[in-house]
Amino acid sequence: MHHYLTIAHVSDLHFGRHETTAATALQQSLFHAKPDFLVASGDLSDHGWKGEVSKALQFLSDISRSTGRPCPLIIVPGNHDLGITRFRRGWTRAFAEATSLAPPNQVLSQHYLHGDNEGAVCDYYPEHGLVFLKFDSNMVGNWPWDIARGRVGNAQLLQMRALLNDCSTSLGSGFTRSRRIAVVHHHIQYLPDTEADGLLLMKDAGDFWRAMLDMKVELILHGHKHYAAQMVLRNYQHGEFKELAILAAGAATARSRPKDQPCSYYLIKCSPFQFSVTRCELSGIDFRDAGFPPVEFSYQPKFIVPRAEGAEPIDVRALALIMSAEGNEMDSSHSYSMIRIGAKIDRNFNYTACYQFTGTNNSDQPSQGLTIPIVVVGAPKLNAGDFVATDLLTNTALPHVDVTLTKINKISLTLFFETALAPEKPFSVELRFRLPGVMYPTHDYDAFNVSRFVNGVARLEYLLESEFAIVGPRIFSVHADGLSEDQGSLERVEGLSTAWRKTLDNPTAIGILVYYERLDISANGK
Repeated sequence: MHHYLTIAHVSDLHFGRHETTAATALQQSLFHAKPDFLVASGDLSDHGWKGEVSKALQFLSDISRSTGRPCPLIIVPGNHDLGITRFRRGWTRAFAEATSLAPPNQVLSQHYLHGDNEGAVCDYYPEHGLVFLKFDSNMVGNWPWDIARGRVGNAQLLQMRALLNDCSTSLGSGFTRSRRIAVVHHHIQYLPDTEADGLLLMKDAGDFWRAMLDMKVELILHGHKHYAAQMVLRNYQHGEFKELAILAAGAATARSRPKDQPCSYYLIKCSPFQFSVTRCELSGIDFRDAGFPPVEFSYQPKFIVPRAEGAEPIDVRALALIMSAEGNEMDSSHSYSMIRIGAKIDRNFNYTACYQFTGTNNSDQPSQGLTIPIVVVGAPKLNAGDFVATDLLTNTALPHVDVTLTKINKISLTLFFETALAPEKPFSVELRFRLPGVMYPTHDYDAFNVSRFVNGVARLEYLLESEFAIVGPRIFSVHADGLSEDQGSLERVEGLSTAWRKTLDNPTAIGILVYYERLDISANGK
């Protein structure tokens, strides 16, 4: 499962009255960005005519194909696409003819209109653990007073609730645990730094965003005003605060825009517990990073170990750091046939580990080495001498290990091969290290990030030993919404009361977490 991905969010193309320079620049920019998904949140056309909608769909499909790996198109209609009732025909006919233009994994025919829709629509991508909830917020037929107003309506919300419940039942835990992003055209909140224009705000905005919180949506994408803005709604609900991130996209190619708003779009980097958003703006004939620091929206579920009396929730800050990956920590260059983890806790609560990585250089370029992030809580400052790496194929020490402190308590290790590893050549390396005094006698855990290995891991072997008897050891899969024991139980190593292990074939979770209730300091490790 791919937990790290990029979403491009464009809105308000307004084909028929658009800037051709911006359209060309957008194509080039997204060709280089190579997003995994392309979201268009309405107003593809300026007048809702079939020719305009068809050209916009062809434009988006061309972008999707040009990225090298066709990315799904997630599209909802805007008020200019539908306008008054007579424009329905143009939108519907354009979509019907556009199905042949779509990449194989896209269903463009999932369009919908008030009055004759096919019900609520959500697009589920199990390989990415992602669900897009698509809403039609247009009030069709109330020209001219409500053409710019939006309303989703209770019927659509009820349909979506029923659809999500049905999918959870029929598709199981994979669907239930997937992250949810809602796409709609109209505003659900007044935008900062703009006029409080009531004619642009969705009539049932409050009902809509409260429903999104109930449906466990993390992010809402919309457009409409041609003004780029980011915000977070925080609401006290059912005894706890819940947050909802909102991205209002500027106009990607429309001519009509506020004076201080160039054509723009968003690139959204998704990691297990975070969305990092970069705004790209048209400068001359190119789209470029607008120069603002990336806006980060964090999602932090409560990681509570079930049925563990006296246990506090897992420290989500440490666990989120373990399960995150940045830059070259994301390993897309190698495929792994085996990762073997051996961990030991001694009588002074020191943590000693032996990691073995076996695989192949899966890229078309020579590989210089492996990057291995390790999160440490409570240990003193470490240096390169605390880590020893060995090439198991030649039984020689690797030249050196670079240690970089990238964040508080996070160490990024680079293990360099003795010589550059040619494409398709195998490797097998071992890393040994010791973290003094980091383990607690009760309610502690060890964790390992699996999702950062982009090409997957064929087999993961984990072994935990201790010089104390380990009481209540359990293994959990880490998912975006919490922990689950879907991998079964740890197995006791025969002959040892203090050693437990587990073998996982092709693990698909974000990572694993091995927890124990306590270390019995009165018992010897025999």
